[in-house]
Amino acid sequence: MLRTTRTPQLLRNESASHGRLIADTASVRQWLAEGVSLADALTMLEVRRRFEFSAHNCRIYAVEILSAVRAELQRLQKWRKEGDCFSAAQGHFGS
Repeated sequence: MLRTTRTPQLLRNESASHGRLIADTASVRQWLAEGVSLADALTMLEVRRRFEFSAHNCRIYAVEILSAVRAELQRLQKWRKEGDCFSAAQGHFGS
């Protein structure tokens, strides 16, 4: 018979951790879209999780989320610019 090495408590903690990660990522996207500075977004993430992690780990967590969202937004902007160039070229050559 197979036994799980993870207890149900650990599985619940992983699920809660994943949920926090998703919520924090969505919050950072919204804050940056509203024009909040990177320093303020970093501070808000750190304050939000200050009782769950050590100060050092809280900073690492916040920086990782902020970096991931910034990279995602940069890729999205690049993709949109390339799409605009493509549609302009199609309009120019199609007529």
